[in-house]
Amino acid sequence: MACTHNTDTVETVPTRSVRLVKHALGETQVPTNPQRIVTLDSYTLEAVLALNTKPIGAARTDWEHLRDRLDGVTNIGLSGEPSLEKVLTLKPDLILGNSYQQSVYNPLSQIAPTVIAKFENSGDWKAIFTLVGQALGTNTSPVMERYYARLEDFKTRMGDRLNWFEVSVITVPPAGGFYIYGSDTFSGTILADAGLRRPAAQQNAAITSLRLSRERLSNADGDVIFLWNYSSPDEQVAQIQATAKLKADPLWQQLNAVKQGKVYEVPHYWIGTGAIAANLVIDDLFTYLLALKK
Repeated sequence: MACTHNTDTVETVPTRSVRLVKHALGETQVPTNPQRIVTLDSYTLEAVLALNTKPIGAARTDWEHLRDRLDGVTNIGLSGEPSLEKVLTLKPDLILGNSYQQSVYNPLSQIAPTVIAKFENSGDWKAIFTLVGQALGTNTSPVMERYYARLEDFKTRMGDRLNWFEVSVITVPPAGGFYIYGSDTFSGTILADAGLRRPAAQQNAAITSLRLSRERLSNADGDVIFLWNYSSPDEQVAQIQATAKLKADPLWQQLNAVKQGKVYEVPHYWIGTGAIAANLVIDDLFTYLLALKK
């Protein structure tokens, strides 16, 4: 009698191509070509958008320069407290965030591959952009090359005037007083890349933002002052009132930039989160500084 052998057919499930990405909290295998991306904060959100990709979900953002790009993007809650249920429902294949969200890293990693960027202050925006590009498998060079090319054009047009002006960056919070912004901040890195000088009080690399009382208003002075405003809807009225109070202060009126009429009020993106905001800051540098004379 001939033996009959039954052969079971085993269905092979294709293995999805992945890449290893090193990040602030370890190493993560991410899809080679992620399609369903969730961002936990404005920095990774702006990085994704700057690379011409739209996430399926993102933490709430008050950044006006990003809002018109978010049609169809699901709000997953606050940056520090994302809704795990909403994220799970979206079925992401990649989650991106910053190190101040490490408390939710483990549960998010159970939902999808999660990459966390190191974040200490807004001056980290370039490193975050680079990491997001690695996670997406997208070349970030064209975006940054355009950024640096625009600044080289600015420096060429400014010429010797780069040595004539010290540029101060401040803001007035809704509660009053004022903050100065140092070199290791978002706008600080752009001003440095533009070859612009900063007042002595704002050159300390250890200073990101420092709140000062009215008695120290001299630390806000420069040949030019950029005064950026909050954009959070629930703070705008109080912030406008605080700014008006500052402008009425006799100490403010004694500042060199104020007396010379070189105080420029600019939007919230001056302490922004990525390449899109950086190019808006560069627009302002062209608008306000190219016309200056010694």
